[in-house]
Amino acid sequence: MKILTLNHPEADFGADSILIGLHQLAAERGWTVAELPIIRHIHGDVDSEYRLADGKLGFTGPTEDTIRNHPPYPNMSEEEALDRWAEFDLIILTSTRAYARDALSKVVKRSGKQPRDLPLVVCDFDDHDFIDFRYLEELRPILCLKRELLRRDRPFSPFAWGRDIPIWPLPFAAHYANLNPEVEQQKKVLDVFCSMGKTHQSRDLLIYALLEAVHTIGCSHYLAYSPPDGIYDPHGLLKGRETWDGYMKLLASARLSLSVRGWGRDCLHYWEGFMAGTAMMVDDPGIIIPHPFKPHDHYIPIESPYTDLAGKIKLYLSKPQYLAEKAAASKVHCLMYHTTERRAEYLVDIAMKYINGEQPEPEEFGL
Repeated sequence: MKILTLNHPEADFGADSILIGLHQLAAERGWTVAELPIIRHIHGDVDSEYRLADGKLGFTGPTEDTIRNHPPYPNMSEEEALDRWAEFDLIILTSTRAYARDALSKVVKRSGKQPRDLPLVVCDFDDHDFIDFRYLEELRPILCLKRELLRRDRPFSPFAWGRDIPIWPLPFAAHYANLNPEVEQQKKVLDVFCSMGKTHQSRDLLIYALLEAVHTIGCSHYLAYSPPDGIYDPHGLLKGRETWDGYMKLLASARLSLSVRGWGRDCLHYWEGFMAGTAMMVDDPGIIIPHPFKPHDHYIPIESPYTDLAGKIKLYLSKPQYLAEKAAASKVHCLMYHTTERRAEYLVDIAMKYINGEQPEPEEFGL
């Protein structure tokens, strides 16, 4: 299998997850994965020659911390990737942003073919459920994968949007680096951990509920909110946000952590918490997830405006065995279906079915 990825250097966690997952599969299965342009922060470097929309030069990538624990990935020069365009079994547009679109234009120019004549897959990891159908109609890809597809009250269908281009869900994934460090349940020192950016009103509601809850219960905790402007914290409980290493150590050391939506419904902490082995309280993001985590089986459900949060936290902290079981069950499920490697495999398997003239069944992919 030979795969060409067309990328935007300012990739988000979704695109980085797919790139890392593809490289993991390549190392395991002897595949070739090429990048156009090369995403240097995947290879431990800085994307120094790319100018971002705000004029800033250079980009280290949102996963610069998490990829430190991965081995170096083999690389192919951009010119070689263009020269060998006809060899690729699959071409993946990992972003719909400018540099990725430009990379596709280079392939089209070098090959003399239109996008519809290439084995092209489009990934859209941007926030919200908007789908750029005009761009999809221009490209006519094999399929489109979208990070945030809202869950409906009927079985999933890739043609539910009334188009003849199939659209499948592709949420974030959990990075293996989030396994480090692991803390045994009996050695966890925090009752409650929550560290968030101020990116949605639900988070304001949650942090207020948490401040009241931990003060009332008197449990051990680490709460951080950034920026804290305008948040009434009479007991001075809010801390500053940690480095990524510090964040992961605190998360792994907690019996309970909480996840609500941010800029988008699909929040990275959702995946980090399940992978880190902490019991999760989750406000359902409402998006379609293959092989989804299930309330009560894998997490404790909460719901905005979180008026009953103190009672719930007190109740579940009194059930340490229950929390340990939820943490273990969700981690096993995460490792089975939601690592970067499994997410990339999901993408490739669906795409190759379409390329081979088959119609992939949603049930086969946990939908």
